[in-house]
Amino acid sequence: MKLLMTKFFLLATMILLLAGCEKEYSIEGIFSSAGTQGGTATFTLDGAPGGCLGSQVQGTYTTGTAMTASNIVILTVNVTVVGTYTITTNTASGISFAGSGTFTTTGLQFIQMNATGTPTGAGTFVFLPGTAPCSFSVVIGGGSGGSGTGGSSGTAIYTLTGSPSTCFSPIVNGSYTQGVALTASNVVVLKANVTTVGTYNITAVNNGMTFTATGTFTTTGANQNVSFTGSGTPTASGNINFQPGSGTNICTFTVPVAASTSTIFLRATIDGVAITFNTNLAGVNSSSTTPGNVGVSGDQSLPTGGASDFDLQFINSAGTITAGSFANPSFSNLSRFVIGSYTNAAGVTFTADPAAANSFTCTLATLNATSATGTFQGRLKDASGPTSVIVTSGSFSITF
Repeated sequence: MKLLMTKFFLLATMILLLAGCEKEYSIEGIFSSAGTQGGTATFTLDGAPGGCLGSQVQGTYTTGTAMTASNIVILTVNVTVVGTYTITTNTASGISFAGSGTFTTTGLQFIQMNATGTPTGAGTFVFLPGTAPCSFSVVIGGGSGGSGTGGSSGTAIYTLTGSPSTCFSPIVNGSYTQGVALTASNVVVLKANVTTVGTYNITAVNNGMTFTATGTFTTTGANQNVSFTGSGTPTASGNINFQPGSGTNICTFTVPVAASTSTIFLRATIDGVAITFNTNLAGVNSSSTTPGNVGVSGDQSLPTGGASDFDLQFINSAGTITAGSFANPSFSNLSRFVIGSYTNAAGVTFTADPAAANSFTCTLATLNATSATGTFQGRLKDASGPTSVIVTSGSFSITF
C-alpha cells in the first residue's frame, strides 16, 4: 500500500497523470446485424463500437443443449438518463441474448442479458447488443456444465448427492465474516455419485465468494468426497446459499456469514468481483489547508500471497476540502477532484483517464476532524495500454 501523504506529491501525481494521457484504444468495426434497444433510458455500451469492455460471458454453451438461467452475459453501460430499458443481440448459431430493467441512477453500471435458444453449431460466434453496439464472443462446443450460480465440466460422469435438492450432508469448514477474505481453511466437502471416472471442475459463486472443486475421480461408486476451496470476500451477512453443478445436477448448500464488527472499511466491486481493502487501512486528513487533501488507502491480502490495493485522494488546489461530489481530474477539471487508483495482484495500476471527464466519481458524504465516509464508482484505465476495470459499489468509512 502506498498512501500519498503530502499534498505536493499528490499534485505532482495529478500533473503527471494528465501529461501521460493517451487516447483510449478501441476496436473499430462495421456492424451489419446488430440487436435492438428501447425504453426511456439513455445509455451507451462501454467499448462501443469495439469490443465490450469488461464483458463477462457465463455458462457453458454446447451444440444441441438448450440455454438455461446460467447462460448470461454481463455488460457495462454508461447511463446518462435514468429510466427503463430493453436490449437484444443478433442471433448466431440459434441463440441470442436479451435484457430489460430500470436504471435508477446515472453513471457506469452493469446489465445482465439472458441467453435463449439452442446452439445449432460449434465455433466462436460474435454477438452485438443494441443499436449502437459493442461486441462480445461466445464459444460453442462440446462438453457439459455451466456457471453462474454454479458450473461443472470435465470428462467424469457423476451426480452431486442430493441433486436437484439439498446437498447430502455438506461439511462447511472455517469461519465466514462479512468483509473478511476467505483463507485456505474455508473448505466445503460434498458427496458425488460417480458412474464414469475422469476429471471434474465444479464451481459455485455467490455474495462475493467462489467455491471451486477440481480433481479426478479414479473409481466409480456412491458418496465420494468432493472438496470445494473457498476464495473471495463475503459482501453481506446471513445464511448464503450456493448451488454447485449445472442443469439438473445441482444441489444446494448453505454457508453462515457473520455480520462485520468493523466500523472502518474500504471496499468496492472490481469487474463484478467484490473486494475488501481492509488490510493496512489508513487515512490522512489535511482538509483545512490550501491546497486541501484527504486520503484513504487499503490493501487486499490474497490467500495465494501478494496483495492488491486501492487509493482515494481528494484534492482542492484552491482551498479546503468539504463534503460533496468529486470527479476525476481532467482537462476541464484541474481544481477540485478525486484521484482513484487500483493496483491488482499482478502489479498493474489503473487510474481514471484524464480525457474522459466524470468517468470516475466519488461522494464524500461526511468529513470531520476524526473521520470520513463516502461512496465511489467509475472506470479506471491502465495508462500503458487499452485495458480498463469497472468499479461499482465502492464505499469507505475511515478514521484519522
